[in-house]
Amino acid sequence: MVEKTAKSGGITAADFKRVSGFMSRLTCPLDEIANKVNTPGNKGFRLLPIPGETVTEIEALKLLTGVKAEMIAAGGISGAEGGVWLNIMGTPEQILETEKLIQSVAAKPPFIL
Repeated sequence: MVEKTAKSGGITAADFKRVSGFMSRLTCPLDEIANKVNTPGNKGFRLLPIPGETVTEIEALKLLTGVKAEMIAAGGISGAEGGVWLNIMGTPEQILETEKLIQSVAAKPPFIL
């Protein structure tokens, strides 16, 4: 088994549903928050909760490439906000496949409103 540390370049929510970190910080049910921000007359963004299974980056890498990954650092500045450092463990082939996958995601342009 090979072990390698890889910088993900900030896998985005659009790519791997990085919802679990956000969900763990909520102080009330998401539907209640949506009802508050979606109240008629309120200005700003709206919220549309969509039910489904949450898949973390670590779970996605295991499902897609078979590696074992553990987060060793997260966050950053100057565009690296939301980025993670992962310790990747697996066969050399699995690690190569994981590197290709992470690079393909990291190369995508950022989501801008």
